[in-house]
Amino acid sequence: ARLPVTGTTEAPSPLRNRQWSAVYHRIEADGRVLGLCAIAVETSGLRQRMDDLERAHQRLALLDTAATKVGTTLSLEKTCFELAEFVVPSLADRASVCTLEEESGDAPPPTPGVVRLRFTAFAGWPDYFLLRVPGGRVGEYFDVFRDSPTRKCLDTGRPWVGNRVTDDVLFRML
Repeated sequence: ARLPVTGTTEAPSPLRNRQWSAVYHRIEADGRVLGLCAIAVETSGLRQRMDDLERAHQRLALLDTAATKVGTTLSLEKTCFELAEFVVPSLADRASVCTLEEESGDAPPPTPGVVRLRFTAFAGWPDYFLLRVPGGRVGEYFDVFRDSPTRKCLDTGRPWVGNRVTDDVLFRML
């Protein structure tokens, strides 16, 4: 009989839940059962490697799609739009692409320590959201203050991850 087994052991392992494949053979002689032979092989690492390969395959497929859909022209606006459209829904429900603007036409320069960005593209943004965001239209500018999650990302180069974001935090991200 063949039996897949999952569980944990006292032995230290980097894997939370371990898996084994076990095969059991009844040993008989002259119709009498003499014992049971069991052979078990841990397959946890194999399952982990298969999962890792699948994730790597998905990432490569995503990168291949990005390479064919983003940057099809030399137009900054078109490339930003392609990027936003690529991200939604593959990686996110909503996306905005903003560009750093040193000068904003006839608007006064930002105060020292403030970074000015321009909305360049949106994807997946419902109308009600755009109506609530001041200046939330393509081509419009907004200033990013030091305490915003967006500014932290710009300053550190690291993503900001939040869960159950309130409207207040969401609007400060812009």
